[in-house]
Amino acid sequence: MHHKCAVAIAMIAVGILATLATHSPAEPMLPKKRATSDDVISLAGIRQFGVTVAPFQPFLQEIGMSAEHVRGRCIDLLEEAGYQAVNGNDHPYLSVAVRAFTNPKLDIAIHAYSLETKFLQPIELDRLDRTLEVPTYATSAYGMSETENLPTHLGMLVDARIKAFIRVLQQAEDFVNAEETSQHAR
Repeated sequence: MHHKCAVAIAMIAVGILATLATHSPAEPMLPKKRATSDDVISLAGIRQFGVTVAPFQPFLQEIGMSAEHVRGRCIDLLEEAGYQAVNGNDHPYLSVAVRAFTNPKLDIAIHAYSLETKFLQPIELDRLDRTLEVPTYATSAYGMSETENLPTHLGMLVDARIKAFIRVLQQAEDFVNAEETSQHAR
């Protein structure tokens, strides 16, 4: 019983460390709030964008995971929904980061993991008279898994987060289309 309690406490500690490690010091630790109307509206009309995936940690590569595979999966899901992935720096882009953490002192291979998605696009900031690359959509998700299940769990999480992003893109289109329809009806 004592061993199970120690493992549970260690798993909680790894989860807390993973959460702390995936946030910058200036970023709030509170859960991300739901996108506001302006955030959603800013995604309307976007049909083409880049997709980047941060390089994977060596540990993730050792268990058969790769940034290239995740990028390919993201592109497949986006293209199935009618969006086009493009290369180049002159487009908005979806950024995906996958991280995994473990406590080497544990005698079992449990990993805390995180997935962060951000959609960045150029925004004209009048008061500075310049264009900035700003995240207009961002989500984070966390979980825990044993090593042998980690690729499956992360794969399911990537699919879920990209499908959620697609729903937000579609929500933006629907919102703008409904707004235009109501303006024409007046």
